[in-house]
Amino acid sequence: KDVGAYDAQAPIVFSDYSTVEEIFPNLYPSMDSAINLLLYTDKGYTDVMVTAEIAGFTQKYEQKVTLTPEMTYLMIKPPVLTDMPDLSTTKDTQMTLRVENTITGEAIIQETKNIELHSVYDYKNYSDEFGIIQNDNILAWMTPETDGILQVRRNAVSWLEQSFGTEYGMLPGYQPAYGFTSDQGAYITYYQVAAIQSAISNMGVRYNMGPYSFSASQRVLMPDAVLENGSGICIETAVLMASVLESASMHAMIVFTPGHAQTAVETWSGSGQYFLIETTMLPFTATQDALQSLIQPLSAEEWANYLYNKEQEAQQSGGMVYVVDCDLAPVLNIQGLNY
Repeated sequence: KDVGAYDAQAPIVFSDYSTVEEIFPNLYPSMDSAINLLLYTDKGYTDVMVTAEIAGFTQKYEQKVTLTPEMTYLMIKPPVLTDMPDLSTTKDTQMTLRVENTITGEAIIQETKNIELHSVYDYKNYSDEFGIIQNDNILAWMTPETDGILQVRRNAVSWLEQSFGTEYGMLPGYQPAYGFTSDQGAYITYYQVAAIQSAISNMGVRYNMGPYSFSASQRVLMPDAVLENGSGICIETAVLMASVLESASMHAMIVFTPGHAQTAVETWSGSGQYFLIETTMLPFTATQDALQSLIQPLSAEEWANYLYNKEQEAQQSGGMVYVVDCDLAPVLNIQGLNY
């Protein structure tokens, strides 16, 4: 009799969930989830509607789910708004989560939680999930296809034309079709770097000696904002240069050393040799002395020795060296909002 009465009762839904405490907008596309939700019944099955939203940042997420005694685990990340509001400053907002029994209308979960919505320029290199420094996050700041980057490329082409003649009016990147040998290609890459730095300087960008560190979070302007503001700290000018290089299909890297960031570019596709670029040289005029300070040619062995020596110096001060390969952005699935 007791068993029959229990069988006649509607299924009971059990739930558990966790949510993020803060959102870094430009890192949001690379997040696995904002809400992790576990649901199951004590018997039978029942249907529920799951809705979630982050006010002023995302659209409403909705999903109908049939629950059984087998655990259902949802990793929820509501899609961002089509028309994004101004995210230039940090603000408080609310995340809402509701799980409703579609038959009875009963709210199984009804949660409204205050969270911190950081600005789109706030960069976080600390992984809460793994408890480690994760500087690959800087790849979310790479914007090789924005209008500002294309304008830098056009101005770099103009600089090459003025410096070497109209036949050099292009930013070819690595183009074997032009018949360049590896040595000739390195020469072409060298002057493309000079052209890009000259273009950035001619567009009015100046080095801002603001602080940069491996701290848990840092405000980092994206390349177009650096161009608009006319100044950038070392990490911002490094990302700007790397974005232009990647836009021209060249292999760029961002090199983090204690308190500083630089850009490196492979001299030619697959060469294993690099030009180390001091992007903070702004304003920049391409004299012979200035070019030697801007671009440091490194063989594969010299590149390895450079990183080893920097690592030794960093260890003495409790710092670290980290190299981010910009070609890995699609592999690591790191993509920003592309403001």
